[in-house]
Amino acid sequence: MKKSIAALIIMVPCTIFAGEPQRLAGRFGIALGAPTGLTGDLQIDRSNRGFADLGVISDALALNAGWEHHFPPVFEPKDHRLGMVSLLGLGVHAHLTDKSQVGIGPVLAEELYFKDRPFFVFVRLFPYLRMFPSSGFNVNATLGLTFGF
Repeated sequence: MKKSIAALIIMVPCTIFAGEPQRLAGRFGIALGAPTGLTGDLQIDRSNRGFADLGVISDALALNAGWEHHFPPVFEPKDHRLGMVSLLGLGVHAHLTDKSQVGIGPVLAEELYFKDRPFFVFVRLFPYLRMFPSSGFNVNATLGLTFGF
């Protein structure tokens, strides 16, 4: 039984990324905006990925994390060395201070990538409803530069 579980743990990630270009496995980089800090994502399959932004908002540690689904781009760049992807998903925001905040909302993003290089530039808009400790509405916007691996 233990060998079967170990085999599944090894085989599932291998089958998820089988046939995918290596640079689609994940990305890591910097984020400017809300929050300013580090960003990363992990490709789940050809159309879905998870993301996390960890950084600072108003001198407090903050985390945006969630799921994004790839859609055809809103428009195609004229330069054929570039590509675009539109993303829509769901995210969670946590403001980690003595006055912690937690919220949930949709995630909208546009990503520009270089077809022959593993660099990506994105803009992510994250309007969310604060649910804890009080209710309210906020919007986070992030500009990021990532390197694919």
